[in-house]
Amino acid sequence: SSHLGIWTLGSFTTGVAFEAGGERLIAANYTSVQVFDVATHARLRMFAAPACPYSSGYVLKVGFSRGGRLALARQSCLQSGIATERYHWFATD
Repeated sequence: SSHLGIWTLGSFTTGVAFEAGGERLIAANYTSVQVFDVATHARLRMFAAPACPYSSGYVLKVGFSRGGRLALARQSCLQSGIATERYHWFATD
């Protein structure tokens, strides 16, 4: 088998997904979402996760829209022991 590359994603990686065409990779840790070029491994975009109101929150899952122009991040926010889910869309271009 051949080793195809390494992406430095930061601490506590919580989600990784390839774009349908395989040209980009999206990854998240607790506080940010990053988009990488698969061929060069260069980071193309980085988004800070929006703060949760009144609590701490973590990005738990990421993905691309069908055409790849949008990135989705699912965030879990905790308030008084109850988790609520928030979904954020980011333009990838």
